[in-house]
Formats: sequence, structure tokens, C-alpha cells
Amino acid sequence: MRNSLIKTFFRWWVKPDKAIVAGVTLFNQNMYREALLKFEEPWQKSYGQRERFLRGLIQVAGTYHHWKEGRRESVLVLCVSSQDLLYHYPSDYLGVNVLELRVQLAQTEKLLRKNATFEESSIYQGLFPGITFK
Repeated sequence: MRNSLIKTFFRWWVKPDKAIVAGVTLFNQNMYREALLKFEEPWQKSYGQRERFLRGLIQVAGTYHHWKEGRRESVLVLCVSSQDLLYHYPSDYLGVNVLELRVQLAQTEKLLRKNATFEESSIYQGLFPGITFK
């Protein structure tokens, strides 16, 4: 009971700021470059865990931006790096559903290792990725 009250209070108290919400909205519209730039706004003012988390979101957006643009040389590196950055976070952080995002990144990594193009992926068909709030 006490843990659930603390968790509920924490979710209420720690909400994503407007730049994160705006970045997620852009990301979910497949506007990955714009999302990356939006995530950079709060990242530049952050430090510690928050800074590392936002750097992970920036790299997630960068992964899909470069893949969509056909820049395959940097895509796999960014995908793996973003997974490493997000690995240590709980299933939700700053309201973001981190667990779901990590699952999507793992699926993306599998596609990249098969040399799939963006157009061949489920992303192109609108099935994923998407960042959701918990």
C-alpha cells in the first residue's frame, strides 16, 4: 500500500516538461529530426539521471531519423547506444513508457542487423515506433 502511494505521488509530482511532450508528439508523427531538436532543449539544462535519459531520447530520435534518411552507417551505433543509455531506467521515467521503448529499440536493432531498409520495416507501415506516456 505504502509503495503504491509513493509511486502514485511520484508520477503526479514528476511530470515530463513541455519540451519532452512536444518532442514525443513530433516523434510519434515520424518527425524524428524535429523531435531530436526538441529533446535537446531540456537536455542542455539537465544533469545526472535526467541528462542521461534525455540523451537516450535524443539518440532514439537520431536512430530513426538517420534510418529514414538512408544513413545506414550511423543507425546501428545510435540504436545500440540509445538502448545502453535507457537500460538502467525503470519501466516508466518522467512519465515516458521506457519499457515499451526498449522493446521497440530491440526490434529495430534486429531489423537493422538484417540490413532492412526503412521502407521495408514496420515503421514505414506505421506499426512502430512510438513513445507513449504511462
